[in-house]
Amino acid sequence: MSVETQVPTQSDTRRLLPVAVVVFLGLMAMGMPLASVPLWVHGQLGYGMLVVGCVMGIESVATLLTRHFAGTAADRRGPKWTVMLGLIGSATSGACYLVAAQLVDTPLISLAVIIAGRIAMGFAQGLLFTGGSTWPIGMFGAEKAGKALSWIGIAMFGGISAGAAVAALLGEVVSFAWVSLVTMVIPLVGLLIALRTPGARLVHAVEKSLGMRELLGKIWRPGLVFALATVGYVTVSSFITLTYAQYQWSGAGYALAAFGAGYVGARLVLGSRSDTAVGPNMALLMLVIETAGQAMLWMAPSPGYAIVGAALSGFGVSMIYPLLALVAIRNVPHHSLGLAIGFYDACFDISIGLAAPLAGLLAREEGMAVVFLIGTAATLLAMLATLYAYTHAARDTRSPHLAS
Repeated sequence: MSVETQVPTQSDTRRLLPVAVVVFLGLMAMGMPLASVPLWVHGQLGYGMLVVGCVMGIESVATLLTRHFAGTAADRRGPKWTVMLGLIGSATSGACYLVAAQLVDTPLISLAVIIAGRIAMGFAQGLLFTGGSTWPIGMFGAEKAGKALSWIGIAMFGGISAGAAVAALLGEVVSFAWVSLVTMVIPLVGLLIALRTPGARLVHAVEKSLGMRELLGKIWRPGLVFALATVGYVTVSSFITLTYAQYQWSGAGYALAAFGAGYVGARLVLGSRSDTAVGPNMALLMLVIETAGQAMLWMAPSPGYAIVGAALSGFGVSMIYPLLALVAIRNVPHHSLGLAIGFYDACFDISIGLAAPLAGLLAREEGMAVVFLIGTAATLLAMLATLYAYTHAARDTRSPHLAS
């Protein structure tokens, strides 16, 4: 196997901080287009909701195809190398958007360059998520896996939400070209920080390998919960700005910021409890909160009501990733940890790749509110899937911690 280790000469927080900052900046570049690209494709280029959904969803298809490479890279080359490659992909996506912004008079070419940028970010996303998740686990070990994933998740989704909010606010005062330029520069700053972060020594050991079927068998049940819960993320991140535009509300950026604040708030309050959570109760509570948030967005009569719904959605979905990840990677050998995380993260890609085009198609026929009805139904199904995943996991009499 290969994992990254460091001598614990500093506190956990100080050791994790540079990694969190790097991941945060890389994924800000993923969040920036969530607010700006749908408005550009629909408002400036003149394409419909189905095209918007496909453009937003194609990134996840690219990420899905990258997951095996990202997991293997994290296991063999190390998480730091994997994250740095992801930062380069993030900057490339911003460069594509900047070029597309100059091609407003040729909508088809501009759309094609936007799609190229989405594919580049899809490649980067797989590397950043997998590398960013395995890096802190390699630093702190199995005993703190849930806490490490919770804190690095703040950097991940905090970066995505911050990027979306910043882009929405910038879009009200500057052009899409300037938003694209910021999208390109932010991950380059992260790359400079990563270059200055000391590399960790790769440790090799001989461990029994899991077959692909056995590895997937450990992943798919908790991954299904993660995928269904992610639909609520899709509805807010890809369609909230268009919902505000349809109802002629102002302040879509505040709804995106509220989603991010709810997400980060849940990790701050509950992140340290994920390693000690027993059974499905905590996950079910989070899904109840997310369901309430999606229902509020579905029936929102005002922007203020929508902001509360977005905040509840972010709070609810936040803890699903670390809670179900611990179920997914239970008893996975360390040398396969990157690949296991990659497969688990792929459920996020599958969810976005399917949910975004479907929601866009239904929104075109039924109006924007139906998007959040889909999110409500998905979180209800996630509750049933949670009970199934935990019931199956309880039958495993082996250690509840990661194999070492």
